[in-house]
Amino acid sequence: MNLRTLLTACGTACTLAACALNSPMPRAPVVTSVSPAPESKPAAPVSVGANQYLVQKGDTLYSIGRKFGIPFIKLAEFNQLQAPYEIHVGQVLNLTAKSGTSATNNKATDPAGADDAEVVTSAISRPDMNATPEAASTANAAPALQATTEGEKSAAPLDLEAITDGDIQWQWPLAGKVSAGFDVQTNKGLNITGSAGQAVNAAGAGKVIYSGMDVRGYGKLIIVKHNSNLLSVYAHQGNSLVKEGVFVTQGEKLATLPAPANNKLPVLHFEIRQKGKPVDPATYLPSTPATASSH
Repeated sequence: MNLRTLLTACGTACTLAACALNSPMPRAPVVTSVSPAPESKPAAPVSVGANQYLVQKGDTLYSIGRKFGIPFIKLAEFNQLQAPYEIHVGQVLNLTAKSGTSATNNKATDPAGADDAEVVTSAISRPDMNATPEAASTANAAPALQATTEGEKSAAPLDLEAITDGDIQWQWPLAGKVSAGFDVQTNKGLNITGSAGQAVNAAGAGKVIYSGMDVRGYGKLIIVKHNSNLLSVYAHQGNSLVKEGVFVTQGEKLATLPAPANNKLPVLHFEIRQKGKPVDPATYLPSTPATASSH
């Protein structure tokens, strides 16, 4: 290599070095410092006492009552709930009465009435019916609220505690055909088929301790207390004509049967309960339904 070539090579190298020095340096990536979001504080836990229950999704007052063995009417009283007894998730319900709280229902202040409420809501379970229970209807309910009966005016109060089982005179509540007999597992009483508007009569003298639609699976329901042991139950009738607390005589008209539904004749579901447990009504009633009054 001659001197001229060497100088040319050196000049080129110097030029490249100068360009490299004048080129901007690559910048380091910018890292933005992000402060972590403050952690949301969990909601304060709901305080639930020993005699309270926190309502869960899917709960109803009826299902909670069944879970704890408490009539839902009692739960409604304990929590000052009115029909239709709406509850919501997260609500705390009292499972016992608060001390010093006045009951909203006079049954709570009357020991006998409290026992009756227990029987009405706990001792009764859904009967197996072929007939579809009639839907609740404001139009049908209104006459029942306004209705008065001869029993309200004439039936004398009875000392139910003094009446023995043998003192009670029984008759069929409806002149009709027994379409389903008693079965302790599937049908807690008798299903008696009748016709629309037919009278449902008291099977025996006693006190009406329930008249309403609050017992699931029984439709419009009347319960008569005959003594300290025996009750009679009249379910799926169409128009209740008696109010709670009135005394009725044997054969007195309590209600009427509803109109046919789903092309099926109306059916009265009739039970007799001994100390809250269902027994076969046929062992108490006369041998044939034809003896029943139909006035």
